[in-house]
Amino acid sequence: MKTILFCLFFICSLGAISQAGKIKISEAKLKTAKSIKDIIPELKDCEITSYLTVFSLKSSVKEFDVKNEFFTPEVKSVSGSLIKGEKFFFEKIKCNCRNVRSSYTILIE
Repeated sequence: MKTILFCLFFICSLGAISQAGKIKISEAKLKTAKSIKDIIPELKDCEITSYLTVFSLKSSVKEFDVKNEFFTPEVKSVSGSLIKGEKFFFEKIKCNCRNVRSSYTILIE
């Protein structure tokens, strides 16, 4: 019985992990992006109400709660300092589209 429960838990965990989209973006495109829609093409026709931007930096983790599709000056500042090989996350994306994931990992190429 424990084995069955463990297998079910493991399968559900894999499903939750695969729900995050992964997007590769160039440094130049990141620096010119003004909104989340410029980075995630799937959101182009969606109305974004809020999302959380998480930067996992070497010295700390910075989180910014954004209430519309456009980047705040703080998000722009931190994202502008990222370099090739680093990544950041968009989480808890709330929008009017149904087929959109709730989180994305953005890798800078």
